[in-house]
Amino acid sequence: MFIDFFGKKDDRFNTKKGFTEAFLSGETHTNNYTKSGTYLIRVVDESGDPKKENRFDFIKITVTQPVKPSITLRRCNNNQVVLTFDFTKDQYDFYEVDFGDKSPIKKFYKTGKINRKHIYSRKSTYTLRVKGKLKNGANTNCGIFTKIFRTTNTLPTPSISRMTLVNATTIDFQYNALSSDLAYELQQSKNGGKFVTAATLDPMANKTKFRYNSTVPNTDFNSGQYTFRIVAKEACSDAELKSNTIQNIRANYEAAYNGNIIKLDRNWNTQDPDNLLKNVKLVYDGTSETIPLAPSGTSTIDLESCTKAATFYFLANFNGAFSRSVNITPDMIKLTPPAPNGLTRQITGSSLRLTYDQVPFASEYRVYQVTNTGRQLEQRTSELTANINDFPPGKPELCYVLTYADECGNESPASDPVCFRLPRKVVMPTAFSPNGDGTNETFHLPEGIFLNLRLKIYNQWGSLVFASDDAAKGWDGKVNGQPAPIGEYVYKISYKSGKGSPVSLTGSFRLIR
Repeated sequence: MFIDFFGKKDDRFNTKKGFTEAFLSGETHTNNYTKSGTYLIRVVDESGDPKKENRFDFIKITVTQPVKPSITLRRCNNNQVVLTFDFTKDQYDFYEVDFGDKSPIKKFYKTGKINRKHIYSRKSTYTLRVKGKLKNGANTNCGIFTKIFRTTNTLPTPSISRMTLVNATTIDFQYNALSSDLAYELQQSKNGGKFVTAATLDPMANKTKFRYNSTVPNTDFNSGQYTFRIVAKEACSDAELKSNTIQNIRANYEAAYNGNIIKLDRNWNTQDPDNLLKNVKLVYDGTSETIPLAPSGTSTIDLESCTKAATFYFLANFNGAFSRSVNITPDMIKLTPPAPNGLTRQITGSSLRLTYDQVPFASEYRVYQVTNTGRQLEQRTSELTANINDFPPGKPELCYVLTYADECGNESPASDPVCFRLPRKVVMPTAFSPNGDGTNETFHLPEGIFLNLRLKIYNQWGSLVFASDDAAKGWDGKVNGQPAPIGEYVYKISYKSGKGSPVSLTGSFRLIR
């Protein structure tokens, strides 16, 4: 008897190639196929008699790759397990399951029920073996699923250790390691409402941490009050294992100038329905401080400059589970500094000079001319004086206000205005009486703008007794510190008008006492 393990469909009766094996009745021969496919085995039974024909037979076989059954094993409480079969991943008709506890081998057919539960008598380590089988009885010993595991009386309850608000819609969670035996959900409650599923946690991909990005409309983790927990569901029953709950902690701030300082209020707000809150810490600029224990409150700090506002966050301890707020960086460009004081005016030569008091947090002073249509910026300076040399001629009055900008660019309200009058006609007094009675004590020009002023006063013999280039400074009737004699005096005045044209005036007046 001869056998050909490599016969082909298009070569059924061709025996010229010979046969690969020869054996006698009762012998067992094997062949290893290296590729899957369909094969014909040709068998020839030689008659041994030239007068009799040999007998032929053909056996059709199908060779497939060895595939392990696709099975997931999950442990449950009370030494139970659940097998979940994926019928689509293999070609088997049924499975033979040896649970490894000396119980009878069970057959599970592909009927539609994919979950099969088994209860072990005690907590121990077992070896599960599952063979995939075909109805025609073909050998499938290559397709064996094996799992060594230990049963348990109680599965671990999930526990949240930390939640960190990344922004208004994103939170990072940290928790103890998830078990592959359980199905997990992250659940949330808003403003004390019902818990709903926020996300499904994969024990493999999200073993100890998970970033939750909410797509729920109107979600704002830094303004609404949210409670979170992790719920584990056992595969053998509907029993749920619920983690500790943890609350978000909200953070915001308020900042305002208060005299020469900025008051920065850093506010926190959370809820503590289960009385788990142990402490709240404020962390900023590399330091931390424990603040009075309360679900909400304010921590105030005084700043000398708007640039000193450091990023901060709050950290709440809920009995060992920590809830961190978003990082808050105060936006100090929304402040309104107080208005400046002490703006005064004078004329120096060909300039209008404004002086003002120093502001501690000013980085720049700004002088504006006040016009009928609003304010027009004249100059920016870091000095405590501003000289204005360019101004429109022909106006009866020029008015100015002062503002300043702090180091963050916030501009203050304007000071009260100061004004310069531009006299159209200068009328000098004809007499004055420096006698100490407080009335008409000096001889001076009327109020107004006199650019490049030169005022000179002569006695009746033509001697110069007084000179000045300051319109606000008049003659007090003294010469070298002594009272000048009563009599007639002559003045000569030259200046440039507001229109820029030169003006000269000469006249006389009488000094009386």
